[in-house]
Formats: sequence, structure tokens, C-alpha cells
Amino acid sequence: SLIELGPFYTTGTQKIKSSAQGFSHPAYTDPTLPSVAMRAWIDGVDVDAKDGSDPAKAVQRIYDLSLLSDPPLRLPLGKICVAGIKAQLKAIEQDLTKYEVWSDELEFDA
Repeated sequence: SLIELGPFYTTGTQKIKSSAQGFSHPAYTDPTLPSVAMRAWIDGVDVDAKDGSDPAKAVQRIYDLSLLSDPPLRLPLGKICVAGIKAQLKAIEQDLTKYEVWSDELEFDA
């Protein structure tokens, strides 16, 4: 099974934020660098807010998954993850409906 995890609240964010603060080597201060964008995002995270899901509960779900005789190919965990996949499927359905006719009459001529 492919386990797709949404955001989970852990103390990891606090540790990342504390290590990201302070001195940045001049070679890594260009605002176009992904590392700069990541540090800016981390600076905006409220490390005390329990956003996301409980990782201990997710571990239990993953264990339960391991016991299934017929597990799903994909298992999204977390409401945000499920909502994201539903939005993606909706967009795919819209494209499929809009361009379905492009597949008409592509068979070989008899």
C-alpha cells in the first residue's frame, strides 16, 4: 500500500525552527533559492499550535493496515490529505469529461 500522509503535529517543527534561526551563510541567502523559501515558511509556523493530525493515531492506522488481508493500493491519512486527493480527482474528472471526445474515432479504419 502507498500510504499518503497529510500534516501531522510533531515536535520536529520546533526543532527545525530553532535550527533555522540565526546565521545563514551568504551563499544561501538568495531569495530565489528553495532553502530561503523553506526558512521563510518555517518562520511563519506556529510551533505551539497543534495543527494537523495526531501521529500516534496514524501509527495505529498503519498497523491496522498491515493486518488487512486485502489492503488498498493507496491509503490517504489525515483530513487535509483526503481533501487534497478529492480535489485532484475532481480536476481529473473535469478534464476527462471536457476532452473525452478527443478519443472518439481513433480506431483503425476497417
